[in-house]
Amino acid sequence: MTSPHHHSLQSILYDAETPRLRVLDQLLLPTRTEYIEVRNSREGWDTIKTMRVRGAPLIAIVAMLSLAVEAKVALSGRVEELVVAEDAVQWLIERLKLLKSSRPTAVNLFRACDSAEELGKKKKRENMGVVVLRLFCVL
Repeated sequence: MTSPHHHSLQSILYDAETPRLRVLDQLLLPTRTEYIEVRNSREGWDTIKTMRVRGAPLIAIVAMLSLAVEAKVALSGRVEELVVAEDAVQWLIERLKLLKSSRPTAVNLFRACDSAEELGKKKKRENMGVVVLRLFCVL
């Protein structure tokens, strides 16, 4: 039974509305509990590369959510390079390539990135590249 004063430790704190992603800095455990703000795929890459986040599923989740935050901010700002389907997919692929380079041996990370890239390429052929980015926004 859990006491009312018991606080569970969460690896990620994600708010799709804001959008905001905070990741528990696992390098500081068990002495400190601090969260890292991740605002884009570059910061997601850094968080993964510096091993502040560990565990195959969590690495993939942080990568995809960092991209979701960046996509949502970019789309709300009406970034010109995201208007044309081909450009939107290229934007996505560049970030996925970056994220994959953060941990070259992370199988779950590669699967998630490869699936997102495949979807992006499929939608590009259908002239719906921006739709792929919008999908990230619902994460």
